[in-house]
Amino acid sequence: MSRKKVIILSAIALALIGCSLFYFIGRSRPASKGANNSNHVYEKSSLEDKATAMGEGDSSKAVSQKENGDDSKAVSQKEKELKSWTSNVVGDNVIDIITGKDYVLYYTFDKITLLNKSDGAEKWTLPVKWNGEAALRMGAVHGKTLDVYDGVVYYSNKDKVVGVDLNTGKEVWSYKDPYSFEFMGIKVSSGILYASSSDSNLYAINIKEGKSLWKYNMESPSTDFIDVQDNLVYCCSYKKIDAIYSASGRCKWSMRKSDDIVNSMITVTSLISDKDRIYISYTDYMKMTSILKVYDKKDGKEIFTFKDLGMVSNLIISEDKVLFANVTYEKNINNPAIEFSVYDKTHYNKLYAIKSNNEYGGFSIAGDVIYVTCKGGIKLLDISNGKEKSMFKLDIDSGLSPIVDKDSITLLGIKQKKESSEGFNYYIYHLE
Repeated sequence: MSRKKVIILSAIALALIGCSLFYFIGRSRPASKGANNSNHVYEKSSLEDKATAMGEGDSSKAVSQKENGDDSKAVSQKEKELKSWTSNVVGDNVIDIITGKDYVLYYTFDKITLLNKSDGAEKWTLPVKWNGEAALRMGAVHGKTLDVYDGVVYYSNKDKVVGVDLNTGKEVWSYKDPYSFEFMGIKVSSGILYASSSDSNLYAINIKEGKSLWKYNMESPSTDFIDVQDNLVYCCSYKKIDAIYSASGRCKWSMRKSDDIVNSMITVTSLISDKDRIYISYTDYMKMTSILKVYDKKDGKEIFTFKDLGMVSNLIISEDKVLFANVTYEKNINNPAIEFSVYDKTHYNKLYAIKSNNEYGGFSIAGDVIYVTCKGGIKLLDISNGKEKSMFKLDIDSGLSPIVDKDSITLLGIKQKKESSEGFNYYIYHLE
């Protein structure tokens, strides 16, 4: 076997190892019209007051006291105020979940399933067969190969993009690439579907007419991360980052990547933009380290670089803060050290950090509260200092980032399989 093949196979193996250990910290989700927020930033939830208050001092002791002491009646009373359901096991290879006004959609390596949001009843399941490369990307770097827009679920499937009716799961739309290139990441905005492709082009497809509006040469295969804001499309390939006018496909600016991130082993693991800046995390699965860079949206120039990081996950950009999980594997690859880091968004000074000792999973922000999954439920932390305030008790070992709507919380929870010392079962939990 050639040295090049050995390197590639080693990188893939490490990527999959990194993925499985890093899974619980959370991931970015596709943002879409009528679906949940990809940046995990939500409005204040009306359910916040129904969480069980934490006691003074050590949180684990406080929970134990409330379960066994005089406060048990108060806890039960609060729990009765919550309407909730838990799905059956949804598989052991769940990629992500998306919620809308009245639905919960989850997708795995082999199916897409829609549940009623009110009671968790299954409405439909659609078998899918992602191409091998897409499956690897989704598993290792949380690719965005599915989006929901205006009552239709769109997903890339080899050399075409398919749209199925949200209510029935029946195919209602498709676009096939005339040259049989494979579509990868997709994003739908204002009736236009943007798709990266293995031919190194970014395509804009008019959904109503089913025709390609334009294609833009990214010079090398693009990542699955596409962001659309203010009539501009932001896309990142292995060589550069581009801002493209959505109407014409013309380039506003193009920025070559710096030398520290131009490497075939370095992968984009998130791309988020706010009003003025773009935040992109790059992960080297060989070294198990990440670099987080901040770019100016006006011209693409680099503003700041977060260095000396482990593997960055669950990147969140709030109004005045940058939050992410920093996962390091210095002592034991099977027992990573996890630190939740919080920085100000003006000068990028670290405000505080929470060392979780592998206790916490994914997290989200709603109002001035951080919702973080953990063994036993969802903890609510004060965003100003990271101190624990209250908790929703759930029978989970960990989970992805909670989706916090104004009057509900939905979570992909993870539990260790009882029949096996290895492996997990995945359930969807919904509170309202």
